[in-house]
Amino acid sequence: MTDPTPLKVGIVGTGGMGRHHCDRFREIPGVKVVAVYDVDQARAAEVATKYEVPLVARTVDELFDAVDVVSVVTPDRFHAEPAIAALKRGKHLLCEKPLSPTLSEAREMARVARDAEKRGIVHMVNFSYRGSGGFAKAIELVRGGALGPLRQVHSWYQQGWLATSRYALDAKADALWRLSTGAGSGGVLGDLGCHILDMTSAIGGDIARARCTLRTFDKRLADGRWTRELNGIALDANDLALIECDFVDGAFGMIQTSRWATGHGNHLRCEAHGVDGALCVDLDRHWSEVEVCTSAALAKNGWSPEWTTEKTPDRANNWWRFIDAIRGKGPVDVDLTRGAQVQAYLDACERSAVSGGWETIAGWM
Repeated sequence: MTDPTPLKVGIVGTGGMGRHHCDRFREIPGVKVVAVYDVDQARAAEVATKYEVPLVARTVDELFDAVDVVSVVTPDRFHAEPAIAALKRGKHLLCEKPLSPTLSEAREMARVARDAEKRGIVHMVNFSYRGSGGFAKAIELVRGGALGPLRQVHSWYQQGWLATSRYALDAKADALWRLSTGAGSGGVLGDLGCHILDMTSAIGGDIARARCTLRTFDKRLADGRWTRELNGIALDANDLALIECDFVDGAFGMIQTSRWATGHGNHLRCEAHGVDGALCVDLDRHWSEVEVCTSAALAKNGWSPEWTTEKTPDRANNWWRFIDAIRGKGPVDVDLTRGAQVQAYLDACERSAVSGGWETIAGWM
């Protein structure tokens, strides 16, 4: 059955993630990708041919003229301009994460989004792990008081691709931009840290202050040499982040994220421990499960309590839920104001890495 609300989508940015957005939108009935734009017009034309997109826009304004929905999938430092312009033009917006390299820019994006929302515009940040049923159930359990007051939250997001010869770098490596601040990368803190900070604070509550240590390591090139520079590009973005945080409600958190976690592909895990129970979400093991240790299990055997697995219904992915929100079928999980809040956490981490001390979370509204 044809959906009563057909929607025309335009993709801004046609790199690897831009193609992924094309794939996901094409799966949704009544949704058609009708325009793409990229500063690299040849790449945009290639994507248009592959996905049978009728318009390769020469400017973002030309793309806006043709669409109802805009998906911004550029490198981080180029999110703000097309996102703000799309919102002001009355286009529903899906923006990749993190919102921006700077908190001030993220605040402005969120402010414009709230103004657009008053006119019925839907806006969402693509924190992809919000599609996990286990993650959603963990939030529900904590907010419902199943664990009692929280005392500690431990999270980690580990990738190991920088440690494997398969990803030895050369000048054409797709991941090269992720390793250079000059290319707009916020390093592992911005790329993976935004995900794990979103997960940790969605489960554990708002963060009041943070202390962060960052590390950057030499990179292995395709010829076996180790370096921090390739063809004039400084490979200077951080590779590892260790974050301590105090939550507003009194719990303590420890977060680690790395691209040098040898033996891990894409391992994301969060444990929350309260006075009446605990839970664990491990998305490397299962997307739609949460492990729970209840107060009853603690009362039965406090030294070695039983953990049970709660299975959750599969959730639609972010693209489906974004389109559903436009069609009035439900809210978005992460709007641009929440995206700015996560940016405030990243900002405190960056300031702490310089100062060496605790930094208070700045306002994000």
